[in-house]
Amino acid sequence: MKFFLPLAKDAETAEKDYSAIKENAERHSGWKTLPHRYFSIDYMHKGRKIHNEVGKEDPETRELVFAIFGVDGGPFLVCTTHRGVLSGSAMMANEDATPTLFEKDQKP
Repeated sequence: MKFFLPLAKDAETAEKDYSAIKENAERHSGWKTLPHRYFSIDYMHKGRKIHNEVGKEDPETRELVFAIFGVDGGPFLVCTTHRGVLSGSAMMANEDATPTLFEKDQKP
């Protein structure tokens, strides 16, 4: 899957908005995010398997997932409409989650 940001009207807007979401996630969490762009993650939360995917609804909050960030030695940060994008801090997912990267971040 090629990188995209939900609801962005063009690539330039996507990059600008992605950077703003990333800065917000770092500011609220206190962690520096990794440079990879994550498309999806799978993890366990309260005994339930969760799949978060950019452009899809989070199964817990029913909000659109805009971005997923990894942090070195910490959890994944999942940014939804009201958890990391328009307001608040990102949701935290287990650091042992199984991620899928956008194409440009996949190793050849």
